[in-house]
Amino acid sequence: MSDIRTQGLGSIVKDLWGTGATGPQTGATGPVGATGPAGGPTGPQGPTGSVGATGVQGATGPKGATGATGPGGQLGPTGLPGIQGTPGVTGPQGATGVGATGVVGATGVQGLTGPKGDTGPAGPQGSTGPLGGTGVQGATGPFGGPQGATGVQGVQGSPGVTGSTGPLGATGVQGVVGATGVQGVQGVQGPTGPFGATGPFGATGLAGQVAYGTVAAVKTGAYAAAIGELVPCDTSGGAFTVTLPTAVGNTGKSVTIKQTTSSTNAVNVATTSAQTIDGVAAPQGFSGAKRAWTFTSDGSNWYITSSYTV
Repeated sequence: MSDIRTQGLGSIVKDLWGTGATGPQTGATGPVGATGPAGGPTGPQGPTGSVGATGVQGATGPKGATGATGPGGQLGPTGLPGIQGTPGVTGPQGATGVGATGVVGATGVQGLTGPKGDTGPAGPQGSTGPLGGTGVQGATGPFGGPQGATGVQGVQGSPGVTGSTGPLGATGVQGVVGATGVQGVQGVQGPTGPFGATGPFGATGLAGQVAYGTVAAVKTGAYAAAIGELVPCDTSGGAFTVTLPTAVGNTGKSVTIKQTTSSTNAVNVATTSAQTIDGVAAPQGFSGAKRAWTFTSDGSNWYITSSYTV
């Protein structure tokens, strides 16, 4: 009976806490106890043992490999490029500003003067002028008397003609040129002249064809267009109206209306909130075989930015 109770308690502990570490296989054999009386009452079950401590958590397993990236979606077709507008005429170039001239550098030292050339030979002396006539001698006074007055001096002869100037002597050797003086400090650059007036802008080139976000089905009756839409129209059965969306909040965005037949019936283009088309009240009628018109918003009203036959 004692062995049966012990085996039952071990099973209960094992069920509650799992299998613990295995103890030594065989304990020492105790002495054989005396055989108890047969048929004695079974003793009460012993109290449940205390809960064992929680085991240490196992290490985290390695991270799984990342799954392969899914294939990318196909690229949508590129819209047709718009026709490039003709370049505007270039404005005239502004006048060039004139800066003040810098200060002139100091003049270098003058070179030494060369030796003087030889003096040319003297010209011949002019001829002596004629001697003036001798004045009348005074009468001789009586012997021992006073001396008579001195006669008047004769007129002096004219001066002789001056001889011609002798030839000029040879020019002396030119003196050595003096060393060039140190260049003066460059003057401060003058202020930049004012910019010339900007030339006028060239004329705006023709608008390119629009790449459309949506192409509506061919219309044969009244229709309200959406932003970015190409609206094909067949007016062979009679004129009808296409209404543009509001221009407010759609700055730079367009709607294109295309006449698909050779009918002369008009497509009447209307707007919302009394918005204008090229400054003119709507609706306006547009006709032309196989013709297309593009209307572009400026945020308040509409403008026709292209008109072409396709």
